[in-house]
Amino acid sequence: MGRPGARSRPAPPRPPRRRPPRRRRPRRPRPRRAGPPRRSATAPRRSSSRTTTPCCPPTTRPRGGCSRRRCRRRWATTPTPGSGRRSTRSASTASTRWGRGPCWSTSPTTAPTARRGRSRSATAGSWRTRCRPEAVLKRAPSRRRTLGSVRANRRTIGGGRTTAVLAGTSVGGHALAAYLWWRLRRARAAAGDLDATRRGAAETGERYRSLFRYHPSAVFSLDLEGRFVEANPAAAAVSGYPVEQLIGMEFARLVAPSQAPLLDAAFHEIVQRRSQQLETVVARPDGSEVEVSVTGVPIVVDGEVVGVYGIAEDITARNRLQRELTRTRRSAEQASEAKSVFLANVSHEIRTPLTAVMATTELLLDSGLDPEQTRFAAAVQRSSQRLLRLVDDILDLSSIEAGRATVHHVDLDLRAVVSDAVALLRPVAEDRGLTLSLDLDPDLPRHLTGDAQRLAQVVTNLLDNAVKFTPEGSIRVGVEVAETLPTTTKVIVRVEDTGIGVTEEQQARLFQSFSQGDPSITRRYGGTGLGLAICKQLVALMGGSIWMSSTPGGGSTFAFAVPLGRPDPEELLAG
Repeated sequence: MGRPGARSRPAPPRPPRRRPPRRRRPRRPRPRRAGPPRRSATAPRRSSSRTTTPCCPPTTRPRGGCSRRRCRRRWATTPTPGSGRRSTRSASTASTRWGRGPCWSTSPTTAPTARRGRSRSATAGSWRTRCRPEAVLKRAPSRRRTLGSVRANRRTIGGGRTTAVLAGTSVGGHALAAYLWWRLRRARAAAGDLDATRRGAAETGERYRSLFRYHPSAVFSLDLEGRFVEANPAAAAVSGYPVEQLIGMEFARLVAPSQAPLLDAAFHEIVQRRSQQLETVVARPDGSEVEVSVTGVPIVVDGEVVGVYGIAEDITARNRLQRELTRTRRSAEQASEAKSVFLANVSHEIRTPLTAVMATTELLLDSGLDPEQTRFAAAVQRSSQRLLRLVDDILDLSSIEAGRATVHHVDLDLRAVVSDAVALLRPVAEDRGLTLSLDLDPDLPRHLTGDAQRLAQVVTNLLDNAVKFTPEGSIRVGVEVAETLPTTTKVIVRVEDTGIGVTEEQQARLFQSFSQGDPSITRRYGGTGLGLAICKQLVALMGGSIWMSSTPGGGSTFAFAVPLGRPDPEELLAG
């Protein structure tokens, strides 16, 4: 296109060329180019016909089109002076009235509209070059930069592509671009999530396949007819059949005929969605039998039972060991019972002549012997009493171990029970140079119910122990009320001494039968080691507890707590 009246010359076809990738360059101000003179406000308005103003003269315009920014595209149409027609360069470039841009500027008020479906492309840059740049820059100086341009390809039914160009102002272009970019990101995210889901499903499937294949127990699945659908190598090892032979075989063929009714009932319960666990015997092809524990659960798909999932564990060795332990325990119980019977018989046989010896000694002491004879008779009496206590301990231990020991609840005065025990051991303590004291709680009731004989036996054993292992010093016996309830009163009896004491390691063995803190003590202080064991058993039989605290060389404290009943006041008044 040239000046009005100039002859247009056809342009050679433009060779196709690839546009090099655009490099980002720092934004820098460009000098304002000379354009058509701006129309003043008082100048008369031009007619509605389009007026073109070339930005470069025809003599300097290159054949391929102007290289300036506003003239990057080839000329599409050129007005012919006086005729109102345009001469076209080519059919492809003349497909629009104002589309792929001649190097002219058009007033915004007279800019034509592109024909739908015929324009190949139009960018926001071309929109800006089709209007007066001075007016645009004057109206919006902060929007110099083109803000919106989006191109989208749509595949047609015939296989070709139709290019739809969406170009807008600064707000509309950005909004549409942001929306399409958001949809693209959502599509990519959905594709990534789908890939991650598929990868996770594949990993989960491989994990469960490995768990099924390498599980140490027999894992299998059955259909509703009871036939094997899957089985792991452990199932083949338990049954004795290879996996290939197990598939399709009925599970009932593996069990002994006597176990078939039990297996059918369990399978019916599993199909009814009730998990089952049973023990059965599997008959192998070689004739051997394996005891297994089978757990079966239903396989439910879409609310319907489609099969049975089972896990079988070989329990042959465990059952064999359990039977051996049961047999050993039964033998030990029989031996213990025989021992208790023997000890009871022997103790009875020992107690009968011993009672006669003690009675004869007592009569001898009352017959008026001289001092030397009296000393000899007293020694015989003390030895007889000691032997009688030993026999009583053996009888009590055998009765407790055999489960024949009982507790008799009778009315008692705990003050009197403890005082009698202290009085019994006081002469022995004084002979050894020990001080024996008794401290009773003033709030201790005088009327209680319990087994007076068992309480006296426990207190006597603890006192005898304290006297035996206290070379010098003192022994203190205390009774206090720990708790008072409407029907019971919990009392604590303490025996404190200043004896040799025991270590923490020795304390763990003190309450065992025939055991003492140190084996060497047996030779020095004597004793059988039954006293504390019997005390523990008797206190537990009365519903109480016993404990101790000791320091080597600093003495020991033994204490036990038992609940004693409180009699009805009306019964006391009636008595």
